[in-house]
Amino acid sequence: MRMSNNGGRNKSVAIGDLVVTVKELTVGEIGQWLDDKLTPGDEMVQDPLLSLMPVGDMVLGDVMRMTDLTREHIDDMTGSELEQVSAVCKEVNTSFFGLAATLTLAGKAALDQHLKH
Repeated sequence: MRMSNNGGRNKSVAIGDLVVTVKELTVGEIGQWLDDKLTPGDEMVQDPLLSLMPVGDMVLGDVMRMTDLTREHIDDMTGSELEQVSAVCKEVNTSFFGLAATLTLAGKAALDQHLKH
C-alpha cells in the first residue's frame, strides 16, 4: 500500500494498479450523510450491498462516499483491499468518525432511557 497526500484534504492509496483517492468530507457532506442515514432511500432498495456490507467501521456505501471508487472498481476488489481503503478513510475523516461515535452513544442512551419507561 502506497499513500500520498494531496493538499491535506485528500489522500491517495495504491491498491495494486488502482490508485484510490480518499477525500475528507466537508461539513455539508457529513450533513448529507446524516440525512441519508436517517431517511434511507432508493440506494438500499437498488443495491442493499452498499448499505449493509461492513468494511471496517463503516459500510460499503460510506467507503464510496469518501472515495472516487465506482461500483465497478469495488466489484473487482477483495475484502482486504477494501479494508486498506477503509483505514485511510478513517485516517482522513477523523471528524466523521468522531461524530458517528457520538451519535451511536447518543442513540444507545436514548434507547436505554426509552426502555426504562
